[in-house]
Amino acid sequence: MRPKWKKRLPFLLLVIPALYVGTFKVLMPRVLPTVRPMVEETAAQYINGKLHIDRIEVSPDLTFRIKDSAVYDRAGILVAKIPEVAVRVNPLNLLLGHGISRMVSLVAINNPTVYMVMDSSDRWNVENLIKKSESSSEDFRGLVTVNRGSIQLSTPYGAWHVGASGSIDLVHNPVYGLDMDLTTEKGETLQLIGSIKSDGTGEVSASTETFCVTPYAALVAHYAPIADLAGTLSKLSVTWRNDDQESKLSGSVKADSLSLSVHKDNLLLPLTAVGTVHFDNKDLAFTDFTVSLDRSSVTLNGGLDLTDAQTPVFHQFAVKTDDFDLDAIPLDLPLSGRVTASASLDGSFDSLLAAGTVDSPALTVKGYEIDNLHLPLSAQGTQVNVTDGTFYLAGGKGTLTASYDTQDRTFAATLKSESLDLGAVAPDVGSIVLSGDLYAEGRYDDDLFAHVLSDDLSLMVHGLSFTHVDLGAVYEKGRLTLDRFAADSENGGSVTGSGSLEGSALKGNFYVTDLPVEPILASFGEEGEGLLSAHMMIEGTTDDPEGTAAFSLKDVSVKGFIAKEAHGLVSWKDRVVRLTKVELDPPQGRHELDGSVVLTGDDPWLDLTVVTKGVRLEPFSDAFALPLPVTGNLTNTVHVTGTLKNPNITGHVRAYDGSVNKFLVDELSGDYSVNDGAITMKNFKLQALTSTATFAGTIAKNGDLALGIDAYGIMLQRLPWLKEAASLQGSVNFNGAVSGNLSNPLFTGVLSSNSVIINGEEFTGLALSIDSTGGKINELEGSFQQKSGGDYFLSAHIDLLNHYYQWKAEVERGNVRSLLKMGGYDLDIDGFLSGTIALNPNGRRTGLAIKGKVEDGKVQGVPFDSADFDIFGHLGVWHINQLQALEKGGGLFAAQGEVDMKNRTLDLEVAANGISPKILTVSLDDPPEIGGALNMAAQVKGPFDDPNGNFSLEVTGGSVSGVTFDSIYGMATLRDGMFTLNQFLVQRGIYKLSAYGTLPLDLLRAKENRRNPDAQMNLDLHLDNANLDILPTLTKYVQWATGPMKGNLNVSGTLEDYTLDGAIRLDDGTIKLRGMNNTIDHVKLDTEFAGTKVNLKELSAVIGDHGSVMASGSYELHGGESPYALTAAIRDVFIDSRQIGGKVNGDISVTQKNGIPFVAGALNLEDLYIGLTSVPSFGSGGSPIGLDFTVDLGEKMHLHTASFYDIWGGGKIHLGGTTADPDITGAINLTKGTLNYLNTPFRMGRSIVTWPERGTFTPHLDMKAFTRLGQYMILATIEGPLSMDGLQVHLKSDPPKDENTLKRFLTLKTDNADLTNNDWMGLIDAGIQLSYLSDVEDAIKQALQLDELRVYSGSLQSGIGFSVDAKRANEVIGDDRRQYNWLVAKSFGDKLRLGYTASFDGEDSSIFAEYFLNRRLNLSVSVDEENRAWYGVQYHTRF
Repeated sequence: MRPKWKKRLPFLLLVIPALYVGTFKVLMPRVLPTVRPMVEETAAQYINGKLHIDRIEVSPDLTFRIKDSAVYDRAGILVAKIPEVAVRVNPLNLLLGHGISRMVSLVAINNPTVYMVMDSSDRWNVENLIKKSESSSEDFRGLVTVNRGSIQLSTPYGAWHVGASGSIDLVHNPVYGLDMDLTTEKGETLQLIGSIKSDGTGEVSASTETFCVTPYAALVAHYAPIADLAGTLSKLSVTWRNDDQESKLSGSVKADSLSLSVHKDNLLLPLTAVGTVHFDNKDLAFTDFTVSLDRSSVTLNGGLDLTDAQTPVFHQFAVKTDDFDLDAIPLDLPLSGRVTASASLDGSFDSLLAAGTVDSPALTVKGYEIDNLHLPLSAQGTQVNVTDGTFYLAGGKGTLTASYDTQDRTFAATLKSESLDLGAVAPDVGSIVLSGDLYAEGRYDDDLFAHVLSDDLSLMVHGLSFTHVDLGAVYEKGRLTLDRFAADSENGGSVTGSGSLEGSALKGNFYVTDLPVEPILASFGEEGEGLLSAHMMIEGTTDDPEGTAAFSLKDVSVKGFIAKEAHGLVSWKDRVVRLTKVELDPPQGRHELDGSVVLTGDDPWLDLTVVTKGVRLEPFSDAFALPLPVTGNLTNTVHVTGTLKNPNITGHVRAYDGSVNKFLVDELSGDYSVNDGAITMKNFKLQALTSTATFAGTIAKNGDLALGIDAYGIMLQRLPWLKEAASLQGSVNFNGAVSGNLSNPLFTGVLSSNSVIINGEEFTGLALSIDSTGGKINELEGSFQQKSGGDYFLSAHIDLLNHYYQWKAEVERGNVRSLLKMGGYDLDIDGFLSGTIALNPNGRRTGLAIKGKVEDGKVQGVPFDSADFDIFGHLGVWHINQLQALEKGGGLFAAQGEVDMKNRTLDLEVAANGISPKILTVSLDDPPEIGGALNMAAQVKGPFDDPNGNFSLEVTGGSVSGVTFDSIYGMATLRDGMFTLNQFLVQRGIYKLSAYGTLPLDLLRAKENRRNPDAQMNLDLHLDNANLDILPTLTKYVQWATGPMKGNLNVSGTLEDYTLDGAIRLDDGTIKLRGMNNTIDHVKLDTEFAGTKVNLKELSAVIGDHGSVMASGSYELHGGESPYALTAAIRDVFIDSRQIGGKVNGDISVTQKNGIPFVAGALNLEDLYIGLTSVPSFGSGGSPIGLDFTVDLGEKMHLHTASFYDIWGGGKIHLGGTTADPDITGAINLTKGTLNYLNTPFRMGRSIVTWPERGTFTPHLDMKAFTRLGQYMILATIEGPLSMDGLQVHLKSDPPKDENTLKRFLTLKTDNADLTNNDWMGLIDAGIQLSYLSDVEDAIKQALQLDELRVYSGSLQSGIGFSVDAKRANEVIGDDRRQYNWLVAKSFGDKLRLGYTASFDGEDSSIFAEYFLNRRLNLSVSVDEENRAWYGVQYHTRF
């Protein structure tokens, strides 16, 4: 049977066309006008608003086109505008029985524009646009397409345009297929694909390659605490799933360059993010996800499940940051620095496995520095651990091991410290250096409980080192209890104590025993020592503590202050500190302090009294680093009341028996007070020897000054700091006042004196006024006179503020010699100086001008009419405009030129014509006598270091020390650093001495500064018939000499390493030595110079009739292994002089031994005579010279002076060791003679001279001598070193008398022990003779070239040995004792002596003469004032 549709097919083929034609041609034109209202009404059933359709058109293919429709919301506001909606109808589906809803196969929405607007309440205008309705099986099943659609989004936070194209497939209704592309304004496309059921279940995926979030920054900022959002997301893929059980989001996104600022409250974190995040709902997975904050970043990898936000779960989660700067976090964190950290985590917090490290090279925590932090962290289950974490703090090291249980909240920690300074953590407590182990355990839940203990800590506190510190402390429920603290100091002493702190309540009890304060002071940069003991009890609260402390210090020394002991009691309560009987006991005097300090107000109130009694000032000088050293005693009482900022101080000070910078001060005293910041000084007086000064005045609070000072009788010679500059005598007065302000004090005063002596030169009428502004601008003006002639005026302007100085000194006929002596120069220059010296005479930087004239002058006795000078210096350049001196004999000396000190150049010309050559010796201490006429010219130009010059000199008709010459002529040049001596000639008759050669200027520099290390001199010296008579000019020991010399000598090398080549010869010379009666004849010299060696081939001479001296040898100029090789032979040489005589034989050699010169040999002396008038001075040895020398004095040595001794003896001594450490053996036996002591002759017994001690040339004398005076035999013992200070004389007698009585006997020439007035006169006589003669006699004798000068009392005496009046020869009465006489005598050779004696009143006088036939027999003659003659014969013998 055929199917039904096949039976109907022919029918349908006929009906459908007819139906289409009928519908389209007949029905549609009538129906369409009614369709538009029907559609609008139908739409109203679905939307809360209305649909407006302009018209509906239909096309032959049964596509209905709804033209220019618009959708309005309930308020009539446009929501959508649709130019065209095309609805395609398929009537076949209706015929096939699919229902009306199946007739529409396609709905195409073309170019729609949707206006989505958000109001200020974040509600969209389309939220309630669609009414809720129930769907049925007859719902539309077709395809809806959107073509070229546009969505206009408008919010309070921005507006955006999004393009939309795609389709919604309703074929499988109620499952909607979605395939839509959304295009942003930047051209980014977001593709939506998926399906949604009408019950809300389904799956939709959104994806895009790139998406710029910058345009949506304001919108995001509204919904999240994010600002400044910018950047791009890529590879965005999000899938939404809803399975009717739950709704999930999954996908991934990659941040390419995302930046944003997260803010909360006042916090703003500018972040950037790069990396990928995968998510499955709240289960996140990070891949190289890096979040950066100001160039510091954190990188995340791994999984983090936040499904349960309270218990997150980690899946191989890793966090890493490298060199993260904590300062980049804009939070008020208690730490800063850079941190490198990494961690890995697995599991939840209840079963967590974690490990990681935190490292930082430098971390600042609450202001203290932690270096090289390394914390290894781990976690397992509920246990969090730090194992051997290390850090360095203030140079010390800490090692931390700790654990914390997150479940039961317990902790335990061990800190191993190595020189860890806790003061870095708590600066207020100072430095506390900790070493050792510190343990802590406890619990931290709602409250903290901790137990801290240690039994072997080491502490360094303020320089004190404590060991074996025993510490136990508990913190519980807000109470900190220090159960025990005990520590021993390495420096000695101990500290023990305990205490507690609960809330603000304090309690403590501490003991300090013999704790050294030296390290405590050293920690504050001070020096001192002492031992501190104290007991301190603390109570009260932290805001108002109370306590007492009794302390004692012993053996205290701080800043120069020394005290045997200090003690006292300090208490504080109610913010009042009381000091009770605080005493300090220095070695001398005492300090006492009592009083209180009230701390209740903003400014502490003081009531203190300090009493100082009789302490030394020296410690104050050292402690306060006074600019001048101060000594003396101090007594001071000061009372301080008022506030600390404005105290009132009154006191009285007295310093006495001291000095200031070695200037003796008898007393300084005065009253002082400080009131309201103003200082008042009253009745201050200073007494120093003959000087008195008074001063008083005020210093106001604002610094205004009103002080006055008057000082009189300031003795310049008492000012030790001026003694170093010059010898000063005289006194000055000073009167002045200080006004102005401390910031700019004004000082005025006058310094005056009637007489000031500088280096022996007196100035009078000194008056100098001084005006000073702040010590910076000073005006000085004054005048004085030179007692030896001359008026002086000085004015000066000294501006220290602007570094400007201007002064002028004027002198009128000042005595030149006196001025030179005042400056310390004792030169033979006379004259009268008039002129001026002016600095900056025409204003700033105008130089120094010196101009003047010396008249009536003399140089070395050579008279000058005048000397004019005009010198100007400016900017380092000295211009000698005029320097000219005119000698009275017509000679002229002149100089001019320029010296540039800045550029170190000079251009000078000096000339002399016919002047005395004595001018060349003006600066010599002992100038030789020189004469002649000097002509000289010199020109020098160029740099100081390398000048060029020409020099010429001529002296005619000259002499030196009595040696005359016809002429001296010399010429030299200086070129390119080389002196060339073109010619130098000394001529006297046929005798000539000439020289020429070169000398590099470089050799005159220090060796290390020479420019050419190979520079060499080359000088030739020719003795062309030279003469020995030059010797008196070379040594004062030669009286005259004669004899021709010949030779040539070449000098080469450097001044330090020179060589000599040539020879000098002398034949038949004669030399006369001063003091010797005989001459040295037939002197012969033959010397050869060979480089550094001098060969003395022969040196011989004849002395006396048969005496001879012969020497030869060699000498190395610059040392060597054997620099000396000299021998000398002395044969039968007779020495004939007044002081020494006798015959000498011997041999002497000089060699080198042990690196020093060595003198060996022997001398044999016969008939030795020594006539010394005083005790010789024996040196103590200088440079070491080795000695091996024997001296045989013979047996007839005679020591003789007419007035002191006449001694005979002999002996033999040996000199060994060195001159620095001599070793002398042997002895000199004194066999007979007489000795005068206290003008009394003593007969000498056996005596000896020895050298008992090594190391000195001074001999030791042991002598005994006898005399008889009346009934007394007196013994004198003389012993000790043979020097003026070493000899000791002791007297004994028989019958015995004390030594003072015996001295009186000898002085008075009587054995009467009763002392009468006449005896006193005798004592005066002896005193005159002993003191006057000892001090004055030698000076007068040397000046007059006398051999004897005496002052004596009694009868007039003469050389005949008895009184000139025979009747009074043997008695001296009292009146005679009061007659004083004087006697002078002169010896002519050893035979004749002439003399004169007279009384001081001139009534008695005598001329006498003595002639010595030999040493024992002499003849005398004397003639008195009445021409009476006396004759005598004296013969000296010994019994």
